[in-house]
Amino acid sequence: MTISLVTGGSGFIGQHLVDQLLADGERVRVLDIEPPRVRRSGVHYIEGSVTDPTTVKQAMDGVRHLYHTAAIPHLWIPDPKMFEETNVIGTRIVFEEALGAGVERAVHTSSATVLIDGLAGGSPVSLDERYQTQESDLFGDYARSKWRAEAVALEYSRKLPVVIVLPTLPLGPGDQHLTPPSRMLLDFVNGKNSAYADCILNIIDVRDVAAGHRRACASGRPGDRYILNCHSLPMTSFLECLETLTGRAMPSWRIPGACALAVSGIFELWSNLVSGSAPIAPLAGTRMGLQPIIFCSSRAKQELELPSTPLAATLSDAVAWLSSEGHLIDERSDEALVLDDR
Repeated sequence: MTISLVTGGSGFIGQHLVDQLLADGERVRVLDIEPPRVRRSGVHYIEGSVTDPTTVKQAMDGVRHLYHTAAIPHLWIPDPKMFEETNVIGTRIVFEEALGAGVERAVHTSSATVLIDGLAGGSPVSLDERYQTQESDLFGDYARSKWRAEAVALEYSRKLPVVIVLPTLPLGPGDQHLTPPSRMLLDFVNGKNSAYADCILNIIDVRDVAAGHRRACASGRPGDRYILNCHSLPMTSFLECLETLTGRAMPSWRIPGACALAVSGIFELWSNLVSGSAPIAPLAGTRMGLQPIIFCSSRAKQELELPSTPLAATLSDAVAWLSSEGHLIDERSDEALVLDDR
């Protein structure tokens, strides 16, 4: 029976990937700095960091398939040096140990942020996996660290079969640490955002991301990368969908991009100098969001048969999960949030 190792298997993408691998009948091992809130039966959990070669070597013993999803997924953290340590150095350690362990197939989780370099201009552009960027042109420490991590994965793809996947904005249930896409959704539903900047959102259900990983391992071409994206739509359409789903009024005040950038800059300056907590709207996220990009996933759909969950179903499941976790502010005293499944 195949042993699959999922680094970051307690995370948002990782936990869904673990569930799908178990359903496929594989033996699953998870390496993560913290255990999941709910342990899956039959999964071997190893608590530790991808930055620790000894622990990674232990986790790699007997592994045939590797899914490297572990990373710091946030756009802002108090100590930016941790992006380099975890996302880049950790990736090199993981693939070096995978090479030594004789892993047969590996999938590296990159990010669509490595394709956003600010050169799109004012008109919408469609980008696919062939688009090449320079690290210096990217927005923020997170995106630059993921660019460097992908370069490491490509380096090792010349030594072992590594396939690279680039998810866009994953949404759905189970985001325990509220990664930026889930935080954005939650803030809109809770009324914390009184305005929005017009932009294009590229969204994929987190369960489709997990399926894309599995299929990349099974049939992806080593050394190639695949964009995982299902829905590209204007922010206005996204908010209308949320309003229909939840019955909660979404913001109707649209602010210019320059104003959004100024506000984000103020938020981030406050976080850096005063609060030490994550800003409501990280500057890098706003700068990337204002780039009018539509990510093309035709390669993933053709070669990996990437599934596409309807957006309404994704948002419904995400909001229902957020409600079950107590994250939603109840606007109606003594009433639970009622979702419209239409």
